[in-house]
Amino acid sequence: LHVLSCATAAIRDDKPCEEPSAFVRSLSDTLGDRSLEPAYVAETLKLPSESDIAREIGKNIDPDAIHAAREWLKNRIADALHYELDSIYTANTVDGPYSPEAEPAGKRSLRNAALALLGAATGNNGLERVREHYENAGNMTDAIAALSILTHVAGNEREDAFEDFRGKWKDDHLLMDKWFALQATASLPDSPE
Repeated sequence: LHVLSCATAAIRDDKPCEEPSAFVRSLSDTLGDRSLEPAYVAETLKLPSESDIAREIGKNIDPDAIHAAREWLKNRIADALHYELDSIYTANTVDGPYSPEAEPAGKRSLRNAALALLGAATGNNGLERVREHYENAGNMTDAIAALSILTHVAGNEREDAFEDFRGKWKDDHLLMDKWFALQATASLPDSPE
C-alpha cells in the first residue's frame, strides 16, 4: 500500500513516481521461491484494490490518481517480471478435468494472477495471451479470470469475449449477472453508457 499511496500522491501532484525497485525485487524473490504454496504466491501478486488504497490515504481522495497509480504499478511489475510471470503462467497449467482440491485450485489462482499482470505488460502480446486463455478455458474460473482482465481493455478482444460469453451463457441467470457486473466495473470512459 505504501508504494501505491506514494504513487497516487505523485500522480495527483503531477510529479514523477518513484520506481518501485525494492517492491519488484521482493515480488521476484517470492516468484522464485518454489517452496511456497501457489495459492500464497498468487495472493502476493494481487495488488490492493482502489478502495483499499483510498482507505489507506484516508483524506483528499483522488479516484483518478488512485486508478492511474494502480495501473502504473501493474505495468511496472509486468514489464520488470515478464519472464518470471511467463514461466509461472506456463508451469501452473492444470491438466485434466476441473477439480476444486487445494493443489489445482492454487495453481489456477497463481496462473490467473500471473495472467492478470502479463495482460498489463507493454509490447509483449499480453492481450493476445488473455484472449487465448479465455478461448481455451476449460472451467469457469479461468474464463471469468480472462474476462475480468479484458473488462478494462477497449478493443476487439474485449468485445469478442463478452459477446462469446453472452452467447454461451445467456440462459444462465447467475453467469449473466457476472457478465453484467464485470461490465459495470469496467474502468473505460464509456462504461456508464
